[in-house]
Amino acid sequence: WDNSRAASGAEHLMAHLVEMHPPRFENAEGIHGECVGVGTFAAVREYKRLRKLSPKAKPFEPLTSEWVMEKFGERLYDGIMKENANDVLATFDPRNIVDNWDRICAIIDEIPEPEELEALYKACSCKYLPEHIGIDPSLGEEALDISAAIRNRLTLIRMKRVLDFGE
Repeated sequence: WDNSRAASGAEHLMAHLVEMHPPRFENAEGIHGECVGVGTFAAVREYKRLRKLSPKAKPFEPLTSEWVMEKFGERLYDGIMKENANDVLATFDPRNIVDNWDRICAIIDEIPEPEELEALYKACSCKYLPEHIGIDPSLGEEALDISAAIRNRLTLIRMKRVLDFGE
């Protein structure tokens, strides 16, 4: 109870992505809470999209040096590689997700629909789209996957690396 780590998932990592300014995200800016809001909206949309699919387990593959260099650049490379050296996915059995997908979908069903969340954001004049914080809209979906490598935490976005959704 001494920290908020358990409440810090994919949505929070979007804020770190903005703060780090990796390649293609150099123009991203916003206060931490705004970026978390954008991350929350992106994560909810992704969870609702995944909820319609049926995952299969696939073998763990560590992040490659090439991927990290491409996504984070030379300036951030060492830190990201160090953070992912003992990747939590290496000790995780993705069949746990597959075997419990119905239960996970039930939790996803409790999350407000993106349209409902969007109306709330608009009513509060909150930022919720990538372009609201200087991220090219074409990078919106990729931003979640990239940000999942920033902290070695077991989030559903990170777990997509060991799941095959047949796409």
